[in-house]
Amino acid sequence: MEDPKKWCQEFFALDKDGDMVIATSEEACRWCPSGAIRKVYGFGQSELDAEMKLLEAISKHGDHRSIPRWNDDPNRMHYEVLAIVKEAGILS
Repeated sequence: MEDPKKWCQEFFALDKDGDMVIATSEEACRWCPSGAIRKVYGFGQSELDAEMKLLEAISKHGDHRSIPRWNDDPNRMHYEVLAIVKEAGILS
C-alpha cells in the first residue's frame, strides 16, 4: 500500500489494465484497503480483526461507518489512506 500506484478506489482490486479482479487474484496489482486486507489475511477471523482495527483507526478521525465509503471519497488522498492503515498496524 505504500506505493500510490498500488492503491485504488471503488473496487477491491484491479489488474494491470484497470479491470476489476478478485483481491486474492494473481493478476491483482492495485487494492483498496479492504482488498489489501483480503490479500494479506485471506477470508476469516484474521480478516475481520484487521478490518475492525482499521475501522477503529478511521473512526478516530471522523464519523465513517464503512471502509469502502471512507476510501472511495472522491477527495481521499493516498497519503491519508496510508497514514490510517499504518495507524491501525494491519499492513506493512
